[in-house]
Amino acid sequence: MDIDGVTTMAKVAHMRLCHSRMPFLRAYPREAQEMVFDAHEKAFQFFKGACQRRSMPCSSTRSGRSIAASCS
Repeated sequence: MDIDGVTTMAKVAHMRLCHSRMPFLRAYPREAQEMVFDAHEKAFQFFKGACQRRSMPCSSTRSGRSIAASCS
């Protein structure tokens, strides 16, 4: 990533709706737990709420698995 002529590394959080596959991307200067929390909050605002179904990547196999989640 190039910011004001300076090459900078960035971490990108990405989320995608299960049905429509609509993407959400947000770049951060470093990867931290706060990045994960902020990315989820911004995605929920962008999508106007949370989904009832989500797919989380499995770190050992890199394949998705479906998890039922309830909306409040």
